[in-house]
Amino acid sequence: MNLWQAFKMAFKSIAMKKTRSFLTMLGIIIGVASVVIMVSVMQGQAKKNMEYFDKMGDNKINLWAYAYYDMDNETGQQIFDYCLTLNDLILGVTPDAEINDKGTIQYGSKLIPVNDWEAFATPTGGGGMMMDGDAYNKMLRFKLGSESYGVCNNMTLAGGREFTYLEVEKALPVCVLGSVAKEQLFGFTDPVNETVNINGEPFQVVGYYEPMNLEWSPDFDNVIVVPYTFNRTMNNNYSMDSYIVKGRDAKATVEAKTRIEAFLNGVMPLDENGNRQNGYAYVGSNDSYAQEQEKANLLESLSMAAIAGISLLVGGIGIMNIMLVTVTE
Repeated sequence: MNLWQAFKMAFKSIAMKKTRSFLTMLGIIIGVASVVIMVSVMQGQAKKNMEYFDKMGDNKINLWAYAYYDMDNETGQQIFDYCLTLNDLILGVTPDAEINDKGTIQYGSKLIPVNDWEAFATPTGGGGMMMDGDAYNKMLRFKLGSESYGVCNNMTLAGGREFTYLEVEKALPVCVLGSVAKEQLFGFTDPVNETVNINGEPFQVVGYYEPMNLEWSPDFDNVIVVPYTFNRTMNNNYSMDSYIVKGRDAKATVEAKTRIEAFLNGVMPLDENGNRQNGYAYVGSNDSYAQEQEKANLLESLSMAAIAGISLLVGGIGIMNIMLVTVTE
């Protein structure tokens, strides 16, 4: 029997058993399509997860620390001052603090509420308030930062400049706008050197940032950043316990993280059980978070590959069984 005769017999068998042939083809199509869809979804999710870390930047150290009996933010200032001594290892350090009270920002006739959940929330039937995702993405926030705020948060200036050291040190009324804040206040016009009123006080806009477009963290684009030295007058001197440190490179980031941890162990000693005696502190880096996410993505991919392999094996056995029945007949 030559190849042509084999093809003729195969097509004749398919034509004679239309229902069986259709079901066999349907099983093959569903099996292959389901595997392709699963793999595509997993790859897309893994890519989306890693995009977040790419936009947030690498060589970034996140630091949380507070003392139980700290009355005037002495511990936070100690940590901040120590990080400034690591200038051979880091590009900058900034508090990552948000002003908790409600406020307003005004330019001309535009008066926009800031940190005001009630202004953007919708009343519910039970007397509560609910905020949808679109309203959350539009709500502006006051942030306290240093002259390194943009560098530490991997934010790029679209125009103007960052604060200067003297502006922060002397608590001069200047601010830098996120892309959403700039759009809401100024539209498409250049806001640099314009004056806005923050809680009734005049502030000069010295710069504004490019959009970050972080799907899970829209608040990066909604910020109005003022010098952290306004913490006393604008934030009731609330304790600043979160900081961001930007390393010069991967090696410098590891060394800076190790030194900061050692400094914290001196400020907040550990007891025999490994617990801090008079406070809480944690030091992590975006690089380690990204590595953990990559491991999780790999584990998910391997799990999906195993499921896909088992599915194809079971489907293949079913198809071979149908073929065997056909040949036997």
